[in-house]
Amino acid sequence: MKIILHDNSKNIHINIRLSKCFINLISSLIKLVKYLLLLQETYYILHEIYKLIFSGGSIV
Repeated sequence: MKIILHDNSKNIHINIRLSKCFINLISSLIKLVKYLLLLQETYYILHEIYKLIFSGGSIV
């Protein structure tokens, strides 16, 4: 009986660790997506500035 309880607590501990790892993974993915969106926006702004400087046109 004690062995079963001990195994149960190990399983619970492993499950808690896995869920924390999963939450960290999701959090990291969200940060990555935010970073990529920021990068895309920065690229767009720089591209518009480049067009403005080198073509003499106006930003639409």
